[in-house]
Amino acid sequence: MSEFKVDRLFADEDFDVIDNQQDQQEENHNEAGGSMGEVDDTADREMFEEEIYRLDESVKCKSTKQSTKWAIKKFEDWLQKRNFNVDLESVSDDELAQILRKFYAEVRTNDGKIYSPGTLRGLREGIQRTIAGNPYNRAVNILTGTAFMLANRTQETMCKKWVGNGKQKHMPAF
Repeated sequence: MSEFKVDRLFADEDFDVIDNQQDQQEENHNEAGGSMGEVDDTADREMFEEEIYRLDESVKCKSTKQSTKWAIKKFEDWLQKRNFNVDLESVSDDELAQILRKFYAEVRTNDGKIYSPGTLRGLREGIQRTIAGNPYNRAVNILTGTAFMLANRTQETMCKKWVGNGKQKHMPAF
């Protein structure tokens, strides 16, 4: 077997040369009236929690924010009608799973119909985004967590019930 020896891959001088080249390119570009990108006013300063929250929120799609807001409103309205008082920050996984199972089975459109499978999944995903995101930041996953297996099975049952009511026709087999 041949011996391969590497004295050095990179030395500090190599990085200094690269940094100097990048600085020079930015200076030349800025002198020509261009911009290498957005000015980062957060560089070299401490960010406050509220600023980090706004930064996180700024990259979220508007329609995702709207669907999350709708899902949580639907969930909160349902909780209020059932006189459930649930604190998403501190509720146990098992208790939340029981509540979600009942929610998935009972939630309906304003005219009393079962939601479509896509809408039911959207409700579940919106609740997940809320629990996992700001301000709760919980390390719980209602989509895949073992504590939520029965709740998710109920959600899938409601999807099948919607399809079984003739709402959706499957394509014939080839």
